[in-house]
Amino acid sequence: MRLTSLAFLPTLMLCTVTHAAQVEDLPVCVPKVKTIAAFKNGLGFVFKTGTVSPKDGWARLDDIPAASLGSLWLGTTVPNNPVTDVLSYKDKAALPAEAVTLSELLGANVGKKVVVSFLLGEMKRVEGTLLSVPSDRKPEPELFPAQSSPSAYYGSRISPEIAR
Repeated sequence: MRLTSLAFLPTLMLCTVTHAAQVEDLPVCVPKVKTIAAFKNGLGFVFKTGTVSPKDGWARLDDIPAASLGSLWLGTTVPNNPVTDVLSYKDKAALPAEAVTLSELLGANVGKKVVVSFLLGEMKRVEGTLLSVPSDRKPEPELFPAQSSPSAYYGSRISPEIAR
């Protein structure tokens, strides 16, 4: 098995073949930061290195940060194994994330067993399976909007039947 040492500068891509199924089978190189040079204009030069055993001459890098000012350099430290091809692609991936609202928490648990405890005179407990969660929606307009009067009776109309 041949090991290739790769030198990675600001952000590097030693990417993929064109078919997504083949991309997943490629070995992944996880480079580590070796040197950082920070400039006073806020930019920096980051040198990363990593080792990978290519599969049929191909390897993959994931989570590549954006290159500043279009600068993206890559290479190898092995003279007889030069990098001859670099392919890049965009891919959508589902990543785990913490739920930040009750709606997100419920939506992530549809089909799972839930237990709801509440206090109504005494502690009650209800168990069941969460079947669905309604999507967020705007509230329906009220049929009788609230009056802006200081008193509920101010400006109210009393029906003749009640007045008798």
